Amino acid sequence: MRQLNVMVVDDEPGIRDLFSDVITMRGHRAICAANGSEALQKLHDSHVDVVFLDIRMPNGDGISTLKQIREMSPMPKVVMITGSGHREIIDEAMDLGSSLCLMKPFSLSDVTGVLDLVEAAA
Repeated sequence: MRQLNVMVVDDEPGIRDLFSDVITMRGHRAICAANGSEALQKLHDSHVDVVFLDIRMPNGDGISTLKQIREMSPMPKVVMITGSGHREIIDEAMDLGSSLCLMKPFSLSDVTGVLDLVEAAA
């Protein structure tokens, strides 16, 4: 299995820390960003295989950030993170190229399960 560069974009430090711990324990490189603007800058500076992207954040919400990620070549896999169960927002994210959606609150096993899927597809 090759090492993946995995970005976590969430305005909640606890969420970023949880993902970062799980990602690094699995032998991958974690790149964290607190908002969409910071994520886009980091995406331009380094290769990223997978982005875990919160839908609701200040300074660049997840949907507008996803629209810009979509323009990148190659486009990293994107897994949306949301605390909102609004079906239309989730559908929009999927239409824009998101691979999966992870609902908050989630457990450690939810995170590892999504990473299992991402690793299998890499």
